[in-house]
Amino acid sequence: MFTKSKEEVLNFFGSDKEKGLNAEQVEKNREKFKANVLTKQKGDSLLKRIIASATEPMVLMLIAAGLIALGVNIYRSATGGEADFLECAGVFFAIALSVCISVVMEGRSQKAFEALSKIGDDIVVKVVRNGESMTIPKSEVVAGDILILSTGDKIPADARLLSSESMSTDESALTGESVPVEKSSEAEITDEKTPLAEPGLNFLRRAGRYGSLRMN
Repeated sequence: MFTKSKEEVLNFFGSDKEKGLNAEQVEKNREKFKANVLTKQKGDSLLKRIIASATEPMVLMLIAAGLIALGVNIYRSATGGEADFLECAGVFFAIALSVCISVVMEGRSQKAFEALSKIGDDIVVKVVRNGESMTIPKSEVVAGDILILSTGDKIPADARLLSSESMSTDESALTGESVPVEKSSEAEITDEKTPLAEPGLNFLRRAGRYGSLRMN
């Protein structure tokens, strides 16, 4: 959408720059473009997480070492030599412990991410609908909504700038760059291959709880 003019974007979504969307268009756009929420992927099952942890290169090396040690001790035992199966048990115990720790840590990280995602869903956004300014949850924003953003606001969705003044955005969570990126509603972009991190772009990217605006 950053290569299209403001009028083209508004017409595409059936929106009005001053009045925003009406109630009928809100429902129509929600049904057509879906809700403003990131699709949550179903987490891997416990068995898949165990297999993934057990097939990591370092763990595979330990398994190979354990099997070699087990084979050597079985050979020693069969030929009347001195076998040390306790050593083998120690290797396999270390492998099992490593896999268990990896699975538990991954599970905790997944739960923490889900908790942070729920916090982001509670963000309140100011929009214009039926010619009136109102606040709604981020998840209720639909394609074509006119967003009103102020200094420090979180960017709730990908958006084409209609008007701005001395605007820059913090996109460090998306690009790793700590320097704010300048934005301009008057910029005219014709090349679709233009990087979205390009300074002066007329496009805001959804950054959830990370993206914020700065007005100089």
